[in-house]
Amino acid sequence: MAELFFCLKKLCETNSINCFNVLKQISMDSAKKVHLCDCGDKRFDFDYFVENFFSHPLPSSVDTIFFDENEKKLFLIEFKNQKCSQIDNDEIKKKILDSIEVLKSISKKNCNLKFNNYELYVGIVYNDEPQWKRGICKNTIQFGLEYLKEQHIVKDVKTNDIKWFQKEYFKIKNFVK
Repeated sequence: MAELFFCLKKLCETNSINCFNVLKQISMDSAKKVHLCDCGDKRFDFDYFVENFFSHPLPSSVDTIFFDENEKKLFLIEFKNQKCSQIDNDEIKKKILDSIEVLKSISKKNCNLKFNNYELYVGIVYNDEPQWKRGICKNTIQFGLEYLKEQHIVKDVKTNDIKWFQKEYFKIKNFVK
């Protein structure tokens, strides 16, 4: 049985589509031409994948997914070039839930995988001061995403600024695809 990362990679190769990009480009706010992350590591560009494999109306999608196939973990990451207070909670929820449905669909139709064998982690990375500097509890989940954890849709949700992301990313970058 193929693992999800390799299945998605094979779909891209079969269709001659390069769904890998550097994090600097994946984190770019194209409207403002701003990169949130200045990292040259190539990762799976999930937005690009969805744009190329689904017809209109396109499902919403997170920017990237990191795959830890050994531990059966998926990290769904969304970059927002906004302050925390400006982020649309409903848009974020839709991106996460649609992304999960896309992955479930692909797993079932193309990979013959049991998607629920994976633990899901969500990271919302915004362009703002860290939560603790804003006087909000450091471990508080933002954007109304608590229910994802409460309903066991995902294992954990982290919402924090780009500096936090870069620090955490460097801890896991050698273990994820």
